[in-house]
Amino acid sequence: MQKYYTKYDEENKYNATRVSLEELFSESDIVSLQLPLNEDTKNLIGEKLLSLMKPSAYLINTARAEIIDYEALYKILNTKKIVGCAFDGFYQEPVDVNTKEAKLLSLENFILTPHTGYFAYEGVERVEKMCINNLIQIFDNKPCNSVVSK
Repeated sequence: MQKYYTKYDEENKYNATRVSLEELFSESDIVSLQLPLNEDTKNLIGEKLLSLMKPSAYLINTARAEIIDYEALYKILNTKKIVGCAFDGFYQEPVDVNTKEAKLLSLENFILTPHTGYFAYEGVERVEKMCINNLIQIFDNKPCNSVVSK
């Protein structure tokens, strides 16, 4: 009989406790975002949540930039309400220094990497395996698991 895996299994495995976003942002020293961009997550992180962060907190966004409201982020960082923020990707790519969002790049407490956050041995190995599996699926006339667009 197949065991069905649930999100609660993962919580129990790591003795994790589910909390509200407000509690997460107000109590965390580091908030790291890894979630997809969709209608529900666009500008999910705004002034309300950012203003709850500790002055000693860091925000790390390895998801899409649009999950964080630009105006709210700029205000929080410019007034140094949190220590710093790092993005692995930007609101517009390639980065256009003539956009309003580019003002973030002038802040000393903002760091931007060009989608290279995955570039560790494990990340490269995972991408290589995915490519090999895609080729095998194509040669076997099976649907490819990693189709980007159709």
